[in-house]
Amino acid sequence: MSTNGVNGHSKDSVSELSWKVGLLNCNTKYLTAESFGKLNITGSSLKKKQVWTIEHDRDNDGVIYLKSPQTEESYLSRDRFRNVTLAEKGEESRFSVEYGDGEYSGLWAFRNVKSQAFLGTKGDELVCTKEGKPTKMEYWTVQLSIHPQVNIRHVNRNRYAHLCNDELQCTEVTPWGPEALIILEFHKGKYALRTSDDRYVNSDGSLSSECSEGTLFMLEIRSGKEVGLAFKDFQQRYITAIGTTATMKGRNTTVGRDELFAIEDSHPQVVFVSEAGKMASVKQGVDISANQTEETETETFQTEYQPELSKWAVRTCKTTYWTMVNPGSAIQANNREIKDTSLFDLQWQDDGTVGIVAQNGKFVTHKSTGAMVAIADTMGEKEKFHVKITNRPYLILRCQHGFVGIKSTSEYVCNKANFTIIVLEGNNDGTYAMKDMNGKYWSISEDGHVSADGDEPTHFKIEFHKQTSIYIKGPNGRYLKGEQNGNFRVIGEESGPDTAWEF
Repeated sequence: MSTNGVNGHSKDSVSELSWKVGLLNCNTKYLTAESFGKLNITGSSLKKKQVWTIEHDRDNDGVIYLKSPQTEESYLSRDRFRNVTLAEKGEESRFSVEYGDGEYSGLWAFRNVKSQAFLGTKGDELVCTKEGKPTKMEYWTVQLSIHPQVNIRHVNRNRYAHLCNDELQCTEVTPWGPEALIILEFHKGKYALRTSDDRYVNSDGSLSSECSEGTLFMLEIRSGKEVGLAFKDFQQRYITAIGTTATMKGRNTTVGRDELFAIEDSHPQVVFVSEAGKMASVKQGVDISANQTEETETETFQTEYQPELSKWAVRTCKTTYWTMVNPGSAIQANNREIKDTSLFDLQWQDDGTVGIVAQNGKFVTHKSTGAMVAIADTMGEKEKFHVKITNRPYLILRCQHGFVGIKSTSEYVCNKANFTIIVLEGNNDGTYAMKDMNGKYWSISEDGHVSADGDEPTHFKIEFHKQTSIYIKGPNGRYLKGEQNGNFRVIGEESGPDTAWEF
């Protein structure tokens, strides 16, 4: 399944012109692209064959394309014989979106621009013949194929939403801390915005502990010169950022730039703790020093994976990056751009610590003053750092088979269509305890199954794999592994695709 990095918006990237979605018809079956270009409406879950890409047309307002999940260059099209096929992008593959109201509120209809006919279903087949107004058979539920923990950016203000004074306010230049983490909850075609303190955003800007009609929003997209996502409430008003506090609440009944938002990946933010128990910090200026015992913003760093280089950049709360500075190979935060000297390799150790390797191939260590420098040829105790994630009070885990959820018993499985929220408790020694929302901790059975039935914490270790992907290692030294049948067990001897968890 696709991650946020290629879905929705990724600032300053071409990916903001595309959205990864699943399309469900009125019988709750997904539009599916089989091998060799065959189309049907038989999918019962959102897997790879059901994930379509909505591409925006920058030159034509309201025009989108539906790219197939099977090949890079095939798009949903209506040919001259009125058949729905997969073909190269062209005039026949241009669609516009119309949104339902009344009993069809929250649903989308796709009108072929050239023929003016709507994309619909007839049994298990995809058709495009109905003109005029869409009926039940032409309406679709659109489900974002993303990891639901995101950051939300207001397009016009170019500021991120975060929890402040019992509201979501779009005022942060950089989304920092758990307050900027938002869970998008899918409810029968609509979405709720859930905050880090487990409350829901109402259309009047207030927060509620329960999900209700007032906390559910229909998603609409805009393409053309302005690309973005709009949230429409049950009173047909669109969410915007209002006043000096930029509070998110419903106001206007039309969409302009002020009603558009972008969804972006939430990077992990962490503290690095040395073997002496001191946290790395920029409290004293540009120098990175492991000399603090109190955790604040200056001790929190954002780790940003650079996939083309398989390296990491480390960003400070002051929007500067760790950089190795010669002579002396000191680590300072003096650049606002990622340079070669700002790239690091994270080498995870069996004891859950990490070694940080700078561009010169040396391990980062610290002097007696705490000053961090990249001068060590080998890894000793002073080169080991514990890492604690600080902006994930909750975990939502997803693998190639689906979301992690709980069965009717307390046992977890990894092939659910809907997620179960997991409470994450981090420690400065680099270990974590996980528990269910009912307060019961994870426990491990003799055969490695994980259940939420423990009264005492079981300590796990987390290793960063990619930007939004982690490995989880149990106290038995084995990795948490997901299997196609749903088994969720701490049995993996090596890290790999079956032990990678999107979080």
